[in-house]
Amino acid sequence: MTTANRVRINQFDKVMTAFKRMQTVDEAAKKVAEEIAKEREKEEAG
Repeated sequence: MTTANRVRINQFDKVMTAFKRMQTVDEAAKKVAEEIAKEREKEEAG
């Protein structure tokens, strides 16, 4: 049986993993948004 402290540590680990995953998704979304903005500028200029 795991101790309460070990359970807390495991929960914290899961939260941190999810947070890191959210950060990478956020960064990817920003890059996609930048690419779309560049495409729009090219279309407007051309």
